[in-house]
Amino acid sequence: MTGYKKQSFWQEHDSIVLDSLYRRETYRVFAALNMNIQEWDPSVANFPSGEAFMAFVQRAQALSFYDTGVEVNEEDEIVTLITCDRSYAGADGRMVVMAVKQ
Repeated sequence: MTGYKKQSFWQEHDSIVLDSLYRRETYRVFAALNMNIQEWDPSVANFPSGEAFMAFVQRAQALSFYDTGVEVNEEDEIVTLITCDRSYAGADGRMVVMAVKQ
């Protein structure tokens, strides 16, 4: 997942496919970023309003390594992938990739 630190990697892998017994869904990556676990919680799943959701998305886009140009709207569904990244902030470092359902 740390390949997403480079825009060239994203250009070749801009979609994530989630495949289960019941459905297959494609998501387009809109942000890839590093973070410290004490800075922000990217695993939030419920938002009190569309404005709060968009503020969350815009923060991720602002922290992203590069601008993907992928648009996200209030009605969209997103998926967030998080893994440890000790190359950033040691044990508290995380790599985050966020994608919007197509």
